[in-house]
Amino acid sequence: MRHFQSQGAVICWALPRQRRHDDLGARDVVSQPLARQPAGRTAPAGRLERAHHIEWVRCAACRRPNRPPEDGGALRSEHGFSLVEMLIASMLLVVLGGSVLALLVEIEQVAGFQSDQQAALQNTLLGMDLVERLLRQAGNDPRDIGLNALSLAAPNQVRACADLTGASAPGSPDKGDADGDTNDSFEDVVIRRNSSADTLEVVPAGGGVLAVAENITGFSINFFSDQGAPIPAGPSAVRARIALSGRSRTVNPRSRRAFALQLAKDVHLVNIP
Repeated sequence: MRHFQSQGAVICWALPRQRRHDDLGARDVVSQPLARQPAGRTAPAGRLERAHHIEWVRCAACRRPNRPPEDGGALRSEHGFSLVEMLIASMLLVVLGGSVLALLVEIEQVAGFQSDQQAALQNTLLGMDLVERLLRQAGNDPRDIGLNALSLAAPNQVRACADLTGASAPGSPDKGDADGDTNDSFEDVVIRRNSSADTLEVVPAGGGVLAVAENITGFSINFFSDQGAPIPAGPSAVRARIALSGRSRTVNPRSRRAFALQLAKDVHLVNIP
């Protein structure tokens, strides 16, 4: 169906086999034959059925108000948003914005927890490597000065002694071969856990405290004889089992639980006579 404006009314050209306006009801369409065609327009090809219709009320096919206003002016548009529609749209935007903000906060928390989890793992591994190295080199005594390689300074505090460097002193301290004493760096140390700060510490004999790992929740060393029996630290110990526990500082935002791990390792004491 085509619509043309002519003399203040809309003229509809109905092609064959199309829905006729007469079938739409008298309330929707009022039609009568028109003697002439619109200027500049030609009727569609083919036979026309009730070809000319003048619509004064409403075209039910296109739903357009076609009756011209009484004053002859242009048709007025009544499109726009009501207050209820604006309120509904505002509520939807608020809900959507809140959901996006909550998702972004959760993503940031998960990223922070994963970073803290990686740091806890690295700290615990670093502490285990350092304790293993100090136990392996304990008892190194190439000048035969009679070292007490391993001893318990306190519960879960182990003292490790070794003659490692110092032959180049005094010009180059802590360098060179063994010099027959335990006064150089990391030759006489106490390994312990600070329970108040959750740190693994190394305390040299000359003083000072070195925190070598953070977020350490547990530390223990057990010694065994060559038959595998548990024994105190001393010359009869040939194997030590290190247990070290660590945890993350933050909790998982989903499970609300902190990341925790426990490492255990057996170390063969090669320098114990």
